[in-house]
Amino acid sequence: MTERKDYSIDDLRGLSLRVSLNRGTPRKTFRWSWFRDGKRSILTLGDVGPLLTIERVRSLHAQCAEAARTGGDPEKVVADFWKDNSPRTLPAPTGGPTVADCAEAYLKFSDRKHKEPARRMLDVDVLPFIGDREAATIKRADLVNLFQRVVDRGSPTMANRVHELLKAVFAVAADREIIDALPLFPKRKLGGKEEPRTRVLSDEELRRVWTGLETLPYEGSRGNGISPALALALQFILLTGQRRGEVAVAKWSDIERLPPTKDCRHARRLWRLPDTKNGRDHMVLLPRRAVSVLARLRRINGRSEFLLPARGSGAAPADRERSITRACRTFNDRLGLAQHFTPHDLRRTVRTNLSRLGVSQEVAERVLNHAQENLMLATYNQHRYTDEIGEALEKWSVLLCSIVGGEQP
Repeated sequence: MTERKDYSIDDLRGLSLRVSLNRGTPRKTFRWSWFRDGKRSILTLGDVGPLLTIERVRSLHAQCAEAARTGGDPEKVVADFWKDNSPRTLPAPTGGPTVADCAEAYLKFSDRKHKEPARRMLDVDVLPFIGDREAATIKRADLVNLFQRVVDRGSPTMANRVHELLKAVFAVAADREIIDALPLFPKRKLGGKEEPRTRVLSDEELRRVWTGLETLPYEGSRGNGISPALALALQFILLTGQRRGEVAVAKWSDIERLPPTKDCRHARRLWRLPDTKNGRDHMVLLPRRAVSVLARLRRINGRSEFLLPARGSGAAPADRERSITRACRTFNDRLGLAQHFTPHDLRRTVRTNLSRLGVSQEVAERVLNHAQENLMLATYNQHRYTDEIGEALEKWSVLLCSIVGGEQP
């Protein structure tokens, strides 16, 4: 059992010293907290010792604070510090391939569709610590220490993702004969067992969430809210049930205007998703309320190619998927729900309510673009279900409007 206590360091804002006792072994760790997008973040700077004296921690604290103030990345500051200051009690180099070489091969040759999240994990949690190590020298203890560092900063689930990613990196390197053997990995993931989420928002929560997204103030200089564009993005996810990553990279050119029909006289929009998680393109006939949300979003970001361009420019989205997640966390804090929700919980809420409305399982699963479990049906049934998806989402939109007290556009 681990006993621990935190002591704040008064003259260094946000800095604290955590003293812990694990099975009789004492440990003293410097930690720094700051606010990012209105959410309190905690960063482990390192353990007290010859490599991290009080003089060095003062310098590191100043660099992290400056990075946070200017929009930089404090985590990279810490990673660079340890890259420059880690002890080098390693075997003599032989000129063999490094972990960085293996990572480069993975990003080049793996069949993973979306590689940017992998690149980000490697840049933050792997390469600064073992990137220049020869792959043949990596031991199980090195990997345990690597994953434990992620757990210690309060991210056990991310530690598991890094574990899985690094296994894939070395597997690709072995397949390409860059390395001769795979390193030994920990027998269990240090992040522990992950329980599947089942969070679905109730009608009362939906009412509070929608109203909050309509009335929440802009984040401003103190970071006490979220931007209007990201509030609209959360509404769009709730109306369509699509993945946050697909919303984050959507382009205005993906939204096609359709002519009115005899049965539908209002403006219709078809959203074409060419690059989805299951590798299959997807088409979503948008409900009227979602079209209304898009119109408001266009007034904000209409000059860009993207629905959610990089902040402060019209350029391609730079990590906007994480921006949606951070905005959701900030919104949760301000709204004060008893239980926080994630963007994926909104997607699960849509799916649950489609069943509530009597939408067939086949159509409801097509709305979410889930991969079909029955390979035979997936091979022979090539119907796109575009109209059925549109009808299902229109039903959900009507129900949502009745719940939140709004009117259909």
